Amino acid sequence: MDEKTVHAFADDTEVTEGRTLLADGAVIEAEGEQRGVSGLVRDGSGVTCGVWCRS
Repeated sequence: MDEKTVHAFADDTEVTEGRTLLADGAVIEAEGEQRGVSGLVRDGSGVTCGVWCRS
């Protein structure tokens, strides 16, 4: 997945938040899908959540 793909499905605020999560090691998995991006993110308490951004 490249930056162009991410920007196609998220606004600047979401991209910034995603970069912060990635830098903090919270993004476990991210994958481009046919109509969006899906993944797994771990929150500060260790709980893993599925996320989905679609166009």
